[in-house]
Amino acid sequence: MPKEPELKEVLHILRKEPYVSAIGKLREMGVLHKHVIQTELGEWVAYKLFGGQRMGSAHPVYDLVTPSGKTVKARTHYKEEMRTAPWSAVGQKHADIYIIFLLKEDVGLEKALGGTRQELQASGALRLERKHGPRLHWTMMPELTPEKAKELGAADVTALQQWKSH
Repeated sequence: MPKEPELKEVLHILRKEPYVSAIGKLREMGVLHKHVIQTELGEWVAYKLFGGQRMGSAHPVYDLVTPSGKTVKARTHYKEEMRTAPWSAVGQKHADIYIIFLLKEDVGLEKALGGTRQELQASGALRLERKHGPRLHWTMMPELTPEKAKELGAADVTALQQWKSH
């Protein structure tokens, strides 16, 4: 069985390798299933945090099912200044845990946000909008600190700590 890649290796490849070469290497390492780097990087980090089974494109609602059976939806975007709307569409069916990773231009982590469906609904961060469907509003979500990740059920917060420090 191949060694599980470390986040430092993944970030190094993304920053230093030509795009096509980086995609090939990250596929071989099991980080990418297709070639959507931004999206799959967030899904992979969520997997590193919680463990379980990555759903990939096989499941339209969840990106990950944790060993305890909780479902996780991860979204990854470039930082807020580069988007005109600070929200993410999440679809009509709901996951148990939602995570948003906001990236810097160099694919470093600008901010991680996350919480359970119930707490995000109670805070108004997760709301059903008539015209656009369910959305997660970033400015109303709690920061996904290592402590918050553990509270949500993360088994290993190393990837989150590493990503924040790079």
